[in-house]
Amino acid sequence: MPAMQASSKTTAGLYWLAITVLATNRIITLVKETMDNHSSNTGKAGAGRGRLSLIFAVLAFIACNGTIFLIGVLSAIGITVSINPHLQAAVISLFAIVTLALVFRDFREHKNLSPLLLAALASATLIGTMYIQYNKLVESIALLVLFAAALWSWGIHRRHCAQIKP
Repeated sequence: MPAMQASSKTTAGLYWLAITVLATNRIITLVKETMDNHSSNTGKAGAGRGRLSLIFAVLAFIACNGTIFLIGVLSAIGITVSINPHLQAAVISLFAIVTLALVFRDFREHKNLSPLLLAALASATLIGTMYIQYNKLVESIALLVLFAAALWSWGIHRRHCAQIKP
């Protein structure tokens, strides 16, 4: 029976790897399409960049809650998956930091400080929750606030790009 469990874990690992590769490929395609569409619509090469902060905020949310859903689905069909929580925390923190950096980049264009402060607060809370004192409710709220800050920054960025459109 132990050989069967090892085979099941190997198969689950391959499924996880395949899903990750496919999702990453799709995200890269969406980012390229977004940048191409916005550069052709506005005539400004960096106009499509505002949506990247939203994409990374969603990736942080998926890295947190999507893995729980994936493990539940795979367990329901009989596949056992083990995810290293330290690696998961590092990935969530990385996506939060990248989201904050992208909101900062947008801030440099539109000069509205509010979304940047909100994203910084959410990122700091999220990282503190990951490494100092874990609390699922605080983590979920921080992820939602991070997404709201990225959405707010994207909206401001879109209006800013529309104002400078020739």
